[in-house]
Amino acid sequence: MSAITDAVVIDAVRSPMGTSATGGPLRLVHPTDLLAQVLSGLVNRVGIDPTEIEAVITACSAREAKHSPAIGRRVWHGAVTSQPLPATAIEVAGSSELATRIAVQGLLAGTYQVVIAAGIQSMCSAGARPRWQGSDPRTAKQFSCNAREANSAAIAAEAMAQRCGIAREELDAFALRSFDRAAAVNRAGEFNREVTPVRLRGEGNTECGISDEIATGEYLVRDHRSGEHRSFDARGGSDLQVNQAHAAPPADCVAAVLIMSEQRARELCLTPRARFRSFALVTAAPEFACAGTTKASLVAMDRAGVMAAQLDHVEVNEALAVVPLAWQAAVGVHPEFLNPRGGAIALGDAGPAAGVRQLTTMLTALEDTGGRFGLSVNWKLGGAAAAVIIERP
Repeated sequence: MSAITDAVVIDAVRSPMGTSATGGPLRLVHPTDLLAQVLSGLVNRVGIDPTEIEAVITACSAREAKHSPAIGRRVWHGAVTSQPLPATAIEVAGSSELATRIAVQGLLAGTYQVVIAAGIQSMCSAGARPRWQGSDPRTAKQFSCNAREANSAAIAAEAMAQRCGIAREELDAFALRSFDRAAAVNRAGEFNREVTPVRLRGEGNTECGISDEIATGEYLVRDHRSGEHRSFDARGGSDLQVNQAHAAPPADCVAAVLIMSEQRARELCLTPRARFRSFALVTAAPEFACAGTTKASLVAMDRAGVMAAQLDHVEVNEALAVVPLAWQAAVGVHPEFLNPRGGAIALGDAGPAAGVRQLTTMLTALEDTGGRFGLSVNWKLGGAAAAVIIERP
């Protein structure tokens, strides 16, 4: 399969990230308001006429309750412009990279020339269902595991740590590195260009600053020194390596990317920030749900004609620390280029918004460092993994 050449990124933005576990400030913002402010921020920053946008594809954690059905269409029509437009809502974990892929596929098929792909997670206000809810015991039986195992991040993480020989000390060090890197970037103001401010309507219309909530990683050190093992796997066991400190807390976040054809960008006198080179979607066995990231990355690299040594920035989802560590061992990218601005362990797991959040951070970082190629990869419970490669001009 040849590399994609005609789909370009005009801009990408995200909201500040509020860690749900701490009752972050974004809990005061209704999900539709949060999405509306980020979409408006993207359109205003680009300076494009909203009527030029032909479709909005939105990934969300639930098409119900406060998220409402067809959240993208409702928000666009009600808050961005009075002109309605086609919109699709996707309810799949980590699905904003799916929204991005669908957007690019539609563009290349000629369905439209200008499209927005977005993701929203608003767990504080909308709630979240247990990840194993709705599991099918019959399907799980086909993979020689129970329904909980087929949808358990804890069991998948421990299985990967055991199989790859990743010790708890390595997981501790990686998690601390995520905190340190994100905090340093935040202090330097390097996240500012990718974040659009959000107005908190619940407290006198005050505006939320563009600094993210980044927790301290000191508890990891205390845990290690005290010998406590807060196992992430409910089955317990003294030989378990993964614990809750190696997992990302859920975070409220919206991220959005404006995509169009290169021809339409020229007609609108807009300068693309990057182009899409390739996508990949693969699956792994459910009991090794996070193992597909390596395969997805290698497939995307092969399709783009890019070697590991050519990657200037890599974003591997940090919902679990074991995943990027196993990926690094398999692919061989230098640690300097792997999640160089921290990741979900420090910033929080953006759920359905994670794919576009990672894309947004990667794009900004590539520009700041003068890099050319960037790879972003996400995994999902059930065994699927998706990767995308972008190239700066």
